[in-house]
Amino acid sequence: MSGQESNIHLNARLNPGEHILSMLSRHHMLSGYRTYKDAISPLSEDVRRQYPTAVDRPVYRDLFNVLACDKDYEEFLKAHTLFNWYAPFMPKNLLDLKSETVLFPHFYNRFNATHEWRYCLSCMEQDSEKYGAPFYHLEHQLPLQSQCGIHNEMLYSGCNHCDISWKNIDRLGLPPGMHCHFCEEQLTPVSHFMDDDMLWLQQTARKLLSSDFGPFNLGQLQKAYQTAIGIQKPEKSLSQAQAKKMNSLQIKLDNFFDPRLYHCIFNNCDTKNGNKRTSSLHLFQVAFHTDKFFAPIVHLLVIRMLFGEIENIPSS
Repeated sequence: MSGQESNIHLNARLNPGEHILSMLSRHHMLSGYRTYKDAISPLSEDVRRQYPTAVDRPVYRDLFNVLACDKDYEEFLKAHTLFNWYAPFMPKNLLDLKSETVLFPHFYNRFNATHEWRYCLSCMEQDSEKYGAPFYHLEHQLPLQSQCGIHNEMLYSGCNHCDISWKNIDRLGLPPGMHCHFCEEQLTPVSHFMDDDMLWLQQTARKLLSSDFGPFNLGQLQKAYQTAIGIQKPEKSLSQAQAKKMNSLQIKLDNFFDPRLYHCIFNNCDTKNGNKRTSSLHLFQVAFHTDKFFAPIVHLLVIRMLFGEIENIPSS
């Protein structure tokens, strides 16, 4: 979209703590265009799969250019996408943000409830009073979030009556409140398994989102994994003793949490042909593969087993 930015008019402003794609739904509502695609096409050609969970994508860069922000692109992503949640777990080569394609973590389609838009009723009410319309908050879009960190109220996402996907904001539009936009039935809050470990996952996710690049990077984290495991990266392959140890630790990871937690997170658990809890939770790859971008949830499960808390990860 370069060279066109000065001729483009946005019908909505970007609010503090708002996801950048949320602004587009309000732009569409005020644009006069019937379809979302027609409203957004002058801004960006990247109009498919408008999920909240992409790390980087062309539409982010296009909107950054249109808005003519006084901050650099990375700071813009930190303020209006889930980039801060992902950054500590990203390989170095991916931190050079090119915005050429839609970037998701490895196995991103193997997780439950990671792409659906979520909202809080109390936040909706406050936003309408303060900004004139409700919008989607960044914090609520973190995977597995079921509760608003501000109001301690359960979030809303999805309709139990019509089962229409809430992944694409082009169909969903503004937060619908108490009644489904599609079938007009009353909505019910998000409800899924909760225990101390799930609560820790949610709280830690919010902490990482609000911090500046987290307390570590992937290189430091993998070094800490290898020290805790007691195996430094082999030049060729694991010895028989090392392989036995890794297998024992994988079994521990597969059974460290309540089985319901694994099923809440992953959609490929306990398959008939699998010998692990899920093929998406592979300890050796997470600890030793420096070029793979695993989802933060995968790393947090490993951190929980090896260190207990983020603060317990060795700094060097």
